[in-house]
Amino acid sequence: ADNADDYGRKLYLIENCLYGVDIQPIAIQITKLRFFISLVCDQKTNRNKKDNHGIRPLPNLETKFVAADTLIGIPKKVVKEGHFDLTTDAIQHLQSRLQNIRHQYFTVQFRRDKLKLQKEDKVLRGELAHELARSYAEKSDADTVEKLAFWNPYDPQSSADFFDPHWMFGCSLTEGFDIIIGNPPYVQIQKFPAAQKLKWEAQRFKTYAATADIYCLSYERGAQLLRSRGQLCYITSNKWMRAGYGEDLRAYLSGELDTHAVLDFGMAQNFGAATTYTCILRFSKQPSAHETQSCYAIDDRAAMSDPAAYFDQNSVVQSHLNSDPWVVIPKDRQRIKEQVEAQGVPLGEWEVQINYGLKTGFNEAFYITQEQRNSFIAADPNCANIIVPLLRGRDLSRYATGWDGTWMINTHNGTTRSSIPPINVQKQYPVI
Repeated sequence: ADNADDYGRKLYLIENCLYGVDIQPIAIQITKLRFFISLVCDQKTNRNKKDNHGIRPLPNLETKFVAADTLIGIPKKVVKEGHFDLTTDAIQHLQSRLQNIRHQYFTVQFRRDKLKLQKEDKVLRGELAHELARSYAEKSDADTVEKLAFWNPYDPQSSADFFDPHWMFGCSLTEGFDIIIGNPPYVQIQKFPAAQKLKWEAQRFKTYAATADIYCLSYERGAQLLRSRGQLCYITSNKWMRAGYGEDLRAYLSGELDTHAVLDFGMAQNFGAATTYTCILRFSKQPSAHETQSCYAIDDRAAMSDPAAYFDQNSVVQSHLNSDPWVVIPKDRQRIKEQVEAQGVPLGEWEVQINYGLKTGFNEAFYITQEQRNSFIAADPNCANIIVPLLRGRDLSRYATGWDGTWMINTHNGTTRSSIPPINVQKQYPVI
C-alpha cells in the first residue's frame, strides 16, 4: 500500500513466475543481488516510520534461483515424460507440503523462522526420498534418489550436479517452462576431461559432437525443459551456422522445432573486450513451419542499440533451412543468392575434387601485365593459346569479380596423367 504499483508487480512476478539456474553459485548470488536492487529502487522511504523507515524486508530467493548443472537431467529410466515420476498419492502429498514450506519461506523475515522452515524442508525431502526408494529398488535408481534427497537449496556454496525443474521448483513445472532465455557458455567440448564428456554422452544428446561447443547442447536441453509451444531465446556464438560440428544442431533446429527467428551479428562484438561473434535465435517447441525470419546485421551499431526494431526492418523469410550451413544475409543479397541458386549448380554438387590451387613455382615468371601480353601476341599470335586472365582471391567479392587486368602464362605441362596434353614451351612458343 505504501509503494508504487511496479513494486507489487515485481514482487508477484518474482514469487510466481521467475526461476533461474546457473552452474556457478556466485552467479546465483549476483542474480539475487540484482533482484534485491530492483525491488529496493521501487520502494518509498518514510522516515516517520520507526520500522526500517517503511522499507519492507527483501524476499528470500533461495528456492527461486538454484546452482545446478542444467545439461545433466535425471536418468531417463526413472522419469516419466521427461520428469521424475512423482505420481503416487503419498509422494504428491509430501510434494505439496514441501511447496507450501517454500512458499512461506519466500516472505519470512526472522532468522529463527528461516531455520525452522529449512529444517522442515530437510525432513520432507528425506521422507520423499524414502517414498521414491520404495518405488525404485535398482542400484542406479537408488543413486538418483539419494542425489535428490541430499540436494539442499539453502546451501549458498554448493552446486548440484543435475537439474530437474519439477524437483527443484515445484509441481507447477511438471510440463516445463513457458519461456527460457539465456547466454550459454562458449567452451569447446574437447577441452573438458573424459569423465565429463561421458556424462554428456550418457544424456544422448542429438546435437552432441566431439568438436562442438557446449552451447550446442544447451539449445537441445533448453528444448527438453520447455512445455509444448513454449519459447526459447538464446544469444550464443554464431559459428554453429557454418561449422561442420553444427550440422546436427542445424538439423535439430530446422526439423524438430519451429525456429522463428535468427539475428546474426556477424563480426560485431556484443560483449566488449570478449572476442565473440554472436547470434540471437528464438524457437518454439512445436512442429516446424519451415519459415524462419533471418537477419544479418550490416549496421552492427544500430542492431545492438535496438535489436527488435532492426530485425523487423531488415529480416527476410527463409523456408529451406536444413542441416546444410545457414546463410544469413541482407535482403538485397538474399534475392541475388536465390537467383543464382535457381540457375547454377552448387560447388558441392560438382563431380570434381579440388586438392590444391595453382602452383607456378615462381609467380613473377608466369604473371604478366596487359602490355607484356600484347607484346608476346604481336610477336607470335599463337601465344594467345596459353595466356589466360588471372583472377586471384583478392579480386573476388561476395557476388562479383574485380579483375585488375593481370594475365598468366598457363603452360599446363605438369603430368602425363593430365587430360590436357603436355606443352613444350621452348619449341611451340619460343617467344614466351
